[in-house]
Amino acid sequence: MTPTSSERPSRRRWRLPEPPLTTDDIGVAALLFLFEAFVYVGRMIGYGMTPDPGGSGAEDHAAAVWTAWFLAASLVFAAVAAFFRARFCAVSQVFAVAMLTIFLAASLHTPQQPHPQPAPVIYSPCYSGSGTCH
Repeated sequence: MTPTSSERPSRRRWRLPEPPLTTDDIGVAALLFLFEAFVYVGRMIGYGMTPDPGGSGAEDHAAAVWTAWFLAASLVFAAVAAFFRARFCAVSQVFAVAMLTIFLAASLHTPQQPHPQPAPVIYSPCYSGSGTCH
């Protein structure tokens, strides 16, 4: 017996998840973005307040590595939000990724001269009998 057009074998079709309600999506996006901002700022304050007496830059390197891992986690959050078709959450995560990329690029930039040298002061003391007094 050959299957007719009405007797097709059933196939499981892969379906995208249903999109969340807009209010739920906006709420989750705002909470996740604020949580990430709080964690990032708190962590960077912790790195900034740690003394580095040797001047080795180890704290700067650790902060850059941590920012790179945080950037990767935000990319994963953006991918998960896009998979679940949560538009606002995905957009907020892409915005967070853009900001973290800027922060990471700024932290990896090493200036040639961290502190400008003061302008030379042309001064010659006037000693009695030296002939340099004006």
